[in-house]
Amino acid sequence: MRRITFTARIGLVSIAMAGIALLAAPEAKSDSKTSVAEDPEGDAFIFFNFVEPQRAPDYLDLIRGEVTLQGGIFVFNLTVAEPVPDEPFVPQGRVLSWAFLIDTDPATFPTGFPVSPLGAIPYEFIVYVLWDGTEFDAILLDRRPGLVGEDAIFTPIPFDIDDNELSTSVSRRMMDNPRFFVWSGNTTAVPSFGENEAFFPVDRVPDDGGMTWPAE
Repeated sequence: MRRITFTARIGLVSIAMAGIALLAAPEAKSDSKTSVAEDPEGDAFIFFNFVEPQRAPDYLDLIRGEVTLQGGIFVFNLTVAEPVPDEPFVPQGRVLSWAFLIDTDPATFPTGFPVSPLGAIPYEFIVYVLWDGTEFDAILLDRRPGLVGEDAIFTPIPFDIDDNELSTSVSRRMMDNPRFFVWSGNTTAVPSFGENEAFFPVDRVPDDGGMTWPAE
């Protein structure tokens, strides 16, 4: 089973199609730099409010995360415990996400999506693969506009789902050429996407804290 796409159909706020063009632009070659984290199998649970946690499907159970830079392109790869189905089960009205949370500046805490407009979290960028019950999509979320009270920027990005591996590609320039960042991967189930609604965590890699890129 293999699915590859180079477009996305998300009709949300401020989609910057120019991001795709950046992926195709020539960039200076560089040695590859990789950061890897692993996570135990069988620790993925869905928490819905005060209902007893339910064991999550294995395609939401993260066992490995990897970030690699090569030739000016970041490749974000998540490995889950079993192949991702062509049509994963998702409760009506919800969206599944496989994501990388990326903190490029420890001194800033952008507000807004995916938390409340007044909520602040340390991630300047989030890389998503999404399943809404109909189609898969992938986006780069730039949260830095939240530092000045503006909406986050949603940019469609290439992605690939191959059995139990989900990969996305992002030009380094789309992330303002970071030399260092802290990252973690997660899976979530959300009531919707594009609104500031609660995310229900399922699994995380690594379980505690984050990993640095480049690896220390």
